[in-house]
Amino acid sequence: MSVQDVTRLLDPAPQGYVGARLQQARTLLDSDTNEGLRGRADDSRAAWLDVTGRHGSPDDGFLPDLTPGQTVTSKLVAFGGAVLASVLDYPIRPGVMHLNGWRLDQHEAESTVFQREFLQIGPDAAPLAQVGTQYQLSILRAWEQPVTAVEDSELLEPALHGADGGVRLRRMRRVEVRTVEAADCEAAFAEVLEDLGDGASVTYDPRTGVLQSNARLRLGFVGGPAGDCPGCEPALRGRYLGSEDQTIRIMLATADSYVWAFDSAAPLYRARLVFDGAGGARVEMLTPPKDSAHEPVLNQVVEVLPWSVLLENGQPAGGKTVGERVSNEKLAARVGVLATVDAPYTAGDRSFHARIDASGLDALGLSPSGKGGKGGKSAPEKAAQAAVKTGEPPGGEIVALQWDPAHPHAAELNPGTAEDGSTVGFVYLRFWHVKRPDDPVALPLNTGRPLGRTGVVPTFSGTGRRGDFWRATLRTAARDLILPWGLTRPEGLPPDGPREAVAPLALVEWSSLFGIVHEVVSVRTCRPSLPAITNRGCCTHVVSQGAFARFTTVQAAIDALPAAGGRICIREGTYVGAVRVSGRDHVVIEGCGADTVLLSPEGSTADALVTLDGPAEGGADRLVLRSLTVRAVGQAGIALTGRGVTLDRVDVATAATEGAETPSAVRALDVAHARLVRCHIMMLPGRSPHAALVLRTAGDVLVEACAVESAAPGEVGDITPAWGGIQVMGDSHGVEIRGGRVSGWSGHGITLGSARWRATDGSELTDPGAGFGQMLDDGSPAPTGRLGPVDVTEGNTTRRYHPEPDPVIGDVLIADCTVSGCRGSGIGSPAPEVIHAEEARAAPLCMRRTTFAVEHLEVRDCALTDNAAGPGAPDPDRTRGGVVLSEARRLTVRNVRIAGPARDADSGPRCGLFVAFGADLVIDRTRITLTAPAEDATGPQDMDLSGGIVLSLAHGADMLARLGQDPPLHGVRIEGNGVSSAHGPALSMLAGGPCAVCGNALEAVPRVVGTGPFGMVTAVIQHAARVAEAVDLPPGEPSPERWIQPSGSAAYLPGRAQTVGETGGLTVADNRMTTRLPLGLDTADLMPVVIQSSGSAVVEGNQMAATLPRGSLLTHCFAMAAVLTVAGNRIAETIEAGPVSLVATAPMMTLGSDCVLTHCPVVFGGDNTDVAAFFAAEDNLTLARLQDRRCDLERERLAPALRVTLAEVFGQASPTIGGLTSLEAIAVPARRLFP
Repeated sequence: MSVQDVTRLLDPAPQGYVGARLQQARTLLDSDTNEGLRGRADDSRAAWLDVTGRHGSPDDGFLPDLTPGQTVTSKLVAFGGAVLASVLDYPIRPGVMHLNGWRLDQHEAESTVFQREFLQIGPDAAPLAQVGTQYQLSILRAWEQPVTAVEDSELLEPALHGADGGVRLRRMRRVEVRTVEAADCEAAFAEVLEDLGDGASVTYDPRTGVLQSNARLRLGFVGGPAGDCPGCEPALRGRYLGSEDQTIRIMLATADSYVWAFDSAAPLYRARLVFDGAGGARVEMLTPPKDSAHEPVLNQVVEVLPWSVLLENGQPAGGKTVGERVSNEKLAARVGVLATVDAPYTAGDRSFHARIDASGLDALGLSPSGKGGKGGKSAPEKAAQAAVKTGEPPGGEIVALQWDPAHPHAAELNPGTAEDGSTVGFVYLRFWHVKRPDDPVALPLNTGRPLGRTGVVPTFSGTGRRGDFWRATLRTAARDLILPWGLTRPEGLPPDGPREAVAPLALVEWSSLFGIVHEVVSVRTCRPSLPAITNRGCCTHVVSQGAFARFTTVQAAIDALPAAGGRICIREGTYVGAVRVSGRDHVVIEGCGADTVLLSPEGSTADALVTLDGPAEGGADRLVLRSLTVRAVGQAGIALTGRGVTLDRVDVATAATEGAETPSAVRALDVAHARLVRCHIMMLPGRSPHAALVLRTAGDVLVEACAVESAAPGEVGDITPAWGGIQVMGDSHGVEIRGGRVSGWSGHGITLGSARWRATDGSELTDPGAGFGQMLDDGSPAPTGRLGPVDVTEGNTTRRYHPEPDPVIGDVLIADCTVSGCRGSGIGSPAPEVIHAEEARAAPLCMRRTTFAVEHLEVRDCALTDNAAGPGAPDPDRTRGGVVLSEARRLTVRNVRIAGPARDADSGPRCGLFVAFGADLVIDRTRITLTAPAEDATGPQDMDLSGGIVLSLAHGADMLARLGQDPPLHGVRIEGNGVSSAHGPALSMLAGGPCAVCGNALEAVPRVVGTGPFGMVTAVIQHAARVAEAVDLPPGEPSPERWIQPSGSAAYLPGRAQTVGETGGLTVADNRMTTRLPLGLDTADLMPVVIQSSGSAVVEGNQMAATLPRGSLLTHCFAMAAVLTVAGNRIAETIEAGPVSLVATAPMMTLGSDCVLTHCPVVFGGDNTDVAAFFAAEDNLTLARLQDRRCDLERERLAPALRVTLAEVFGQASPTIGGLTSLEAIAVPARRLFP
């Protein structure tokens, strides 16, 4: 970077100066002009900040030119000629960006990897290729930099005969792309700021976007007494010792070293480097020193500055006007690499030799052990290939002196080679201090040494960044002063520069299977849109009523807008007629809240009263509808499509025409970068299968602080006969629903998924509605959870339509929402699954999808209360509740409160949280409370999907058979939850893979018992997995001839264990499980806690307590696995409940120890029982044991039945006892197994 050769330059801002004025007959200083210009520039920048904010754009300037679904193929690019990287090259869009009060222009589209303004781009700032899914945030970095005539010779005035004049101040900017972990703009930008040193070397100012250095510099003088003879030894200490007036420049070379120079380190020199391959280079000064005093001397530190920007000031290289290649000049980078003059300067050929610092050689790729070396490009290519797999950029800092041949300006950038084949580079030079021979190139901080012979001692504090610089002015006429004065204060001053600002541009999600072809999954704009100020503060057109109104209809005002868009203000009144905005951009329509009403015309045939067709490209806030009321009859209220559509404080309601269904209030189909903020959305009473708000999204859609409510009377329990609520249709992605309120609907509060209805003759239903296919006889919707063929009569023709779930929904966040009083679930899929009829599976329909899948769903900080209201379907394999999902992959439910009634005689199954199929589920810090009905239920519980947390559709008595099947769920973590269920278990699950149930409070308080999803009481945990020892077994292994092993393992591991495909252990630890039953209840054979695994299980540190009727207990805890550890548990129940507290059984290895029990433990290892190598049952404490029945007698009594169970699950044969072949009937007449 060039420097201004100034005498002094003070910052006018601290004193409030905004300009400088000349006085007559006074000496004119360069500081008078410069400080005046600086004050005016700061004042103007502050004013623009108030207008534009920290950053924003009126168009698509600097955004990546990418669209979801687009593919980009990676290519190998050389950076600096020594580092290779696989990158994704795509264009940057032209336009404008305002940042820190600066206007930055991208005049035309250009490559992200080959930017004219960023010649020193390296792999760490380029969009890298990577295997799998990755997020990349593009950012804009900007600063102001002086440019001299040395860099841009067009500034040189020929009439001055070589003397230069003033400098120019140029705004520099560059686009960088950083790989991040976060999937939203704010968190991703925080990651990038941390990489840039926020909180360490810099502090980010969120008001301006400036990265402010944390370094501080204080200057003082060498102090000390004058000596014994003050008259003969002048007291030169404590003052400036130089003989000339000087302006000193001090710059951080690294965070812990610095360089300094007189004359503000000016001027800059052009030079040609010829590298000698031994860590040095011959330097040919293309710009000669102006006199001998400026010639480089031995041990002088010189900074080699590479090119950073390619100007557009070229003239034909041969001097002709046509037919010659145009060569443009280049600007110097802000900082470079340091070297030392190690041979005298030769004036004849204007050359000297310099030795380059080791870190500089690495950056240049010239280190003897560096990136080039022997082996050609093999090492860089291997590093590039490794980076595709790891996502880490190959190589470190890059200083480019040559560019990839594919660079569009390679011909005028690449220098070629010297006559002897040596590497050549064209650079700029900046000279610094002359170091002592034994000193390092850059001086360490805070050594107490003065700057040369000046007597000035620098003291640094804080942590800075490379390139931070300060100016200090010293005068012989005032040797005890340093300007600016602030440099002598104890706290010092921050650097004079560089003043750099940074802002996020866009977050791109990529997906690639092999790291070659990358698909754009989503593109999220991360900077606000800035329409013209006339569109924000004034009205382009005004719509009003009365004799003097220019526009009396909204549509007329829209049609009269200029091509650039505008702002339409609608005065108070009711305006009848359709409104449509299509083919336009930057349009704002704003009313006066409830006093501005848009009303459907009578007999309208349009699909919607208001239609906003956003542009095909662009960010948010391109079309805005704000602060008005929409009342639609017989048509949707508002229809949204395209990108950048915003509804802000809009009150919309729809009503049906006679005999018709009530349409949706808002339909947002195929939208992206859309915002629905602080809206009130209603459907007036009427039967309808439609949701009130329908979303089909293409990314970056926000619904925030909206109320989606029925228009039924506000009495408790009133539910409108419309499905209603919010529907996120299949094949959507990138949806956030925040801080809203949903209540009073017949369907789910938030429906996740949709179905496509088709007939065999090719017919298809258009917009059938979220609740279609789940209708009562009177036509009102009911969330039955069953979807099947529906016969529809149209005229004289009746067709049968079959449903098929739409594709998966991706990236959904539901946060800080309240959903209450809905007949369906708070958040739910249309149905757990669709069972296709044979006609639907066959041609021509060929339907295959059966579940309503959602991927990467996060539900957090929500309140889901009093849902599943009223009577419901009695089907045992369907349920309603707080969250009920068909299929969920990467689901997180965190800090959610679910409360409502448990199942009663008329409600059908009710639950807190249910998932039928899925993988990678996390349920964390959630509170579920299902309370008993007002009156006692009669009869035993039915076997259904009632309970607190219910994971899997499986229910009924065939428990053990499920352990040998592929489980419907994989990878479940349930941690820190509190669940209380008055009907059905607090937790019931069937899953495979790594699973953990830890730190939960699980409570069952039923009034009747006997069923639940698995016929149990409090917790039923089933884990279908295989032990790790069963993976990748060679034929014949484990051989009894080679291994000492448990009895039966040689048959089990290569046999029955192979029927379950997934490995991963089960951990049940640190839970509090409580069972409370009425003591007078007539029941028996209870097992409140059942834990079963076909793989490995650890049950440790749990507290189990039960209040049970006399004689009702079979065993408090039944634990079974192939390899089982039960240790350190406290299991307590009422004394008269039964004789056994714990049954722990496993066929291969069994450990049951250190448990504290009310009654006896039964630890049984099948054929390995009491075999010390594979079985241990010790140090268990029993509080109460019948005097005539030892605990080992209890094991003998139960051993036959347990042996049957182990054989059924793990063995090759199925012996019988009493005619039973397994423990599948574990919750039904268990007395046959346990007499």
